[in-house]
Amino acid sequence: MRGVLRSCGLICGLFSLLVPLACWAEAVAGKTDVGQPAEPIVDNPDTFWDERLMPLIAPIIEQANAWAPVENINWNGIALPPEEPLRPPGTKLDIEPERLRKLMDQLNLDHPGLEQVREYYQQDDLDQAGLALVEYYRARKWADVFYDSQPANHLDYIIVEMAMIDIFTQGQVFGRQPRRADGLLDWKNGGPRDDPEWAWWINRMGYLQAATALWEATGGRRYAQFVNDHLADWVRANPYPAVRSFSAQWRPLEVARRIDKSWLDAIIRLSDSPDFTPESRLLMLSSIPDHADAMLNYPSFSGNHLLTEKVMLAELAIAFPEFKDAPIWLEDAVQTVVGLMAKQVYPDGAYEELTNHYQLVALGSFQRFLELLESGDQTELIDSVKPTVESMWNYFAYVMRPDGMGPLNNDSDLQNNRAELAQSVPWFDRPDWVYLATAGAEGTEPAGPPSRFFPYAGHAIMRDGWDEQAQWAFFDIGPYGSDHQHNDRLHLSVSFGGKDFLVDSGRYDYTPGTTRDYFKGPHGHNVVLLDDQAPLSGPKKVSAPMPVTAEITSAKDIFAASVKFPARPLLGQGPRMHKRRVEYRRGIGWIVTDEVIAFGPTEVSVRWLFAPDREVEKTTDGLRTVDPEGANLRMALMSDKDWDVQLYCGQGEPVEAGWQSTRFTTRQPATQAIYKTMISGPTTFTWIIAPSDANWSKLSAGTVAQ
Repeated sequence: MRGVLRSCGLICGLFSLLVPLACWAEAVAGKTDVGQPAEPIVDNPDTFWDERLMPLIAPIIEQANAWAPVENINWNGIALPPEEPLRPPGTKLDIEPERLRKLMDQLNLDHPGLEQVREYYQQDDLDQAGLALVEYYRARKWADVFYDSQPANHLDYIIVEMAMIDIFTQGQVFGRQPRRADGLLDWKNGGPRDDPEWAWWINRMGYLQAATALWEATGGRRYAQFVNDHLADWVRANPYPAVRSFSAQWRPLEVARRIDKSWLDAIIRLSDSPDFTPESRLLMLSSIPDHADAMLNYPSFSGNHLLTEKVMLAELAIAFPEFKDAPIWLEDAVQTVVGLMAKQVYPDGAYEELTNHYQLVALGSFQRFLELLESGDQTELIDSVKPTVESMWNYFAYVMRPDGMGPLNNDSDLQNNRAELAQSVPWFDRPDWVYLATAGAEGTEPAGPPSRFFPYAGHAIMRDGWDEQAQWAFFDIGPYGSDHQHNDRLHLSVSFGGKDFLVDSGRYDYTPGTTRDYFKGPHGHNVVLLDDQAPLSGPKKVSAPMPVTAEITSAKDIFAASVKFPARPLLGQGPRMHKRRVEYRRGIGWIVTDEVIAFGPTEVSVRWLFAPDREVEKTTDGLRTVDPEGANLRMALMSDKDWDVQLYCGQGEPVEAGWQSTRFTTRQPATQAIYKTMISGPTTFTWIIAPSDANWSKLSAGTVAQ
């Protein structure tokens, strides 16, 4: 799983901007002082950077178009043969003796292979002991689980070449990281928007993975030198505080990500590079116990952060058994991860945060844990945790949309579940997963009706088949999730004909404010509001499935649940309720019945968010999409009330409306229909949602009577 998500956030942001950046690069190339810092570019209010960086970035983008791995690299001088030491015997090291002595004291010098290190240290020859330790790690064999074999690509080239001139990017934010007076990088700086997410991202150092991959692909010594300099810079600039820290440098999640996303790659991939100096290697090794201590004694309190940190603690213990405390690290990590697995994963395989994105994050950690256990021949432990990991993959597989992507629920991006599912195939004998991972090219088609219901998650998946044109819907009738939750219970998403129609707004980012409120709250979801109020929050976690209706048959599915709204005693209103029932007539369409129980004047607002590339227009009885090619959706409202219908797209003022985000920090205008009416007592209204060419008689028959 290590290579699957390498540099993903950086690459996603860059990919979305490559075309507009290339166009703008041509327009402003050669200018030396244009614009002001943190100005929006390419007419996108969510893209920020200093325009003066453009003359520096433009040639990098141009060169990236022609980038390719070097064939038949002459490694002479670039990588030393194993028998040739990095430094000749007797060399003095440029490293603090106190740091080196502390490192030696933290090692188990009786570990096989460290005999020469022990001999030199007992003679108080720190320099030779340090060089012997470096050569030990050069010669040491590393298990495959620690090696990221993902090859470099042209996006890695852009990431690294920009980083080499201190320009970084997170999502669609670009900026130049300042340096301190002593010349070291300012690792605390929050970037152009003074955003903690930026500083966290920089301190994970994921760009170093791209640099080591480029070194392997090209033999370019400057890439090894860059990794060398940044590792040494980070260790010297950021002494370990040895207390619980929420700083960007020592927040425990960044500690974990830094180990997994850069440091292991450096010591393994650059093992024979003379440009990765003994001093930098020893600096990194001296910081390993500090990283372990941060995850052992000062981890996050809960959630996927704690899980990630403890899995990385296990990774350090297994990767570096030479340290005296490695058995303590491993024991703590195993106990915690096994406990978290029982606590955080529902029996139906859903991770407690109930978001497709963090399902994958947790899965990556648990799958990584399995791989680490295998590398350590921990057969008994593998047998105890493997069934839970299988249940998680099963959930991940069966919520998948026809196009292979996952649902955009809670704090999620649009994740390629199909591609990720392929990583699980070697571990589990599941021909149905093979079928789903290969879009039916291999494996065995899943048996029974294609719809699924996950009772603990409360996630209903309605579909009529497994091909990419299949009908698919996601109906959320479960708990809110332990973290990263949105107030979106009873939300409905619909896709068919290879297109998204009704969608979730996504997460966008985590910056507090009205924009975050829109994406996280009910206003960005396909739900009902009463007097513009959100429903009461349900439970974040459950010990048993919530009471709902869930029926799956060969011909149709029926799912139903309710939410409560707060009372308004000053207005003479007691508790209010909204019940939503979704009946899916397989292969035809959906009948959505909304019942509002309220007394006294109440404004009912119903929201329907369409995918950004759908063109929507009003009809006499509802809405329809009018795309010139492919499938279209028709929605009809059956009600005895008069409704006001307004369409919004990309509105920021006076309130946010009509936005969708499928990638972190990126959003697109999307048509959002908002229906409003006034009621004074219990009211029921029904929506018929189907492809425009569906057999509507089979949907409308009996609907009015119902």
